[in-house]
Amino acid sequence: MAMRRDPMFLTVALSSAVLFLAAGHAQAQGSRTYVLRSGVVTVAPETRGDVQVLCHGSDFATGGGLVTSASEFHAEKMTVSDSFAISDASGEGTLDNAGPHGWRVIVFNPLPAETLESLDVQAFVVCTSASELTVSATGSGTVSSNEGSIRCPATCTATYNSGTSVTLTASPDIGSVFGGWSGCDTVADTTCTVIMSAARSVTAAFNAQP
Repeated sequence: MAMRRDPMFLTVALSSAVLFLAAGHAQAQGSRTYVLRSGVVTVAPETRGDVQVLCHGSDFATGGGLVTSASEFHAEKMTVSDSFAISDASGEGTLDNAGPHGWRVIVFNPLPAETLESLDVQAFVVCTSASELTVSATGSGTVSSNEGSIRCPATCTATYNSGTSVTLTASPDIGSVFGGWSGCDTVADTTCTVIMSAARSVTAAFNAQP
């Protein structure tokens, strides 16, 4: 990469459609994992570089990082000042309980301008397909997931990576009895198991106690 002396703050936010690097298709439950990387950003001496990369749609960003083509001699002079998950193309950080959709890195090249040394920076992210599980409860009772994301009727929807096994437990309120499940893969008494491979809906019925 040719060296630059551009003192501007360098920003790259490329569409994930052109950032496709490699795809590995997981065998179980139709899950999909692939890797995306950004184009190369050349960070001029004494400037910062900002690079981000997004997964497709609502897919989860399960990892991220930084790749640089700087020579080994100068690699230790590069400083990663920030690296964090992002939720959309604006580059904003994820909100509480929001699934990350990409990764962003910010680097600083502290070499003096007169040295004419520059760094080439890339961001990459590992993406995994994800789906929503929606729970509904009829009657008076609560449905909770094993990892705590769902506690319906307060919180009835959660997003999971494809291939995730989710166990739901029905708990009738006082004066009610559990009536049964619909939409499960397997059922055992008051528990329902769902293997996420696409968007799923599950219903738990609670009946008034005779």
